[in-house]
Amino acid sequence: MTQIIEELPRLTLAERRALCTRIQELEPEQETLDLCDTLALDAVQMLDRMEEEDARRAQR
Repeated sequence: MTQIIEELPRLTLAERRALCTRIQELEPEQETLDLCDTLALDAVQMLDRMEEEDARRAQR
């Protein structure tokens, strides 16, 4: 799991969305989907923060 999360920053937005879609397809149970949604949102928010920080650094 850790290895997967570490790879997320290297994915494009389209790849992250495709990954989220595939995760949802694997487990049709609502509880699992809710957890996947939360984890995916957390990961995407982390990537957004990283991209914002990179943009701030590039402006310096």
